[in-house]
Amino acid sequence: MTGPTLPDARRSGPPLERILAFAFAAVCAAWISARGLAMAGRMADAAWAPVFSGLDDILGLVCPVACIAAVFIWRPSRPAGASPTAPTFALAWVLAATFLMFDLGKALHTAEMIAFFQTSGWPGWLHWVVMAIEVSTALILLLAPLSRIAALSSAALFLVMIGAVLTHARNGDPLLASFDAVRQMVMLACFQGLHPSGWLRGGWRIESRNRTG
Repeated sequence: MTGPTLPDARRSGPPLERILAFAFAAVCAAWISARGLAMAGRMADAAWAPVFSGLDDILGLVCPVACIAAVFIWRPSRPAGASPTAPTFALAWVLAATFLMFDLGKALHTAEMIAFFQTSGWPGWLHWVVMAIEVSTALILLLAPLSRIAALSSAALFLVMIGAVLTHARNGDPLLASFDAVRQMVMLACFQGLHPSGWLRGGWRIESRNRTG
């Protein structure tokens, strides 16, 4: 039995596509690095924290745009069920990392999160349910990004983000309060457009026809 196949540059097509694939992966890696360092800097109250917070803000806008571009670049030349490319791995890992960072922050501010749920009209224990869903699905994206369950996991996370946006809207919170959730929704939708079993690529419909055909 062999282990999971790692992304191979040769699977990304012509040289230009390979360059774009690695550029996309570099953008994802840069954003996650900046976000992680910014979070660590804030926790340590370090003087350099604002620098990485600024990079986090900038790259946090660039990365979703790059995700949308990746779907347009690779989707037309990749029929459903085709071998995944480096961008699929990169996006799975960046999604996993962002959700795990979100939940680390929630774990460090448990009382505030439970209070938010309660003032929003939800039971406090729902905070733990949401965290469990986010952590478990993020780990699936991290450890098995090419599996069909990873596509299912990203769909589950998309629904959780819809719930977050609707909760903020019902509370009358500023639009900025929903920014992270909307950004994650864009990137999760792009993952569905890159993953071989993603809804946006018709992968599940083709798999279903293959099983019944």
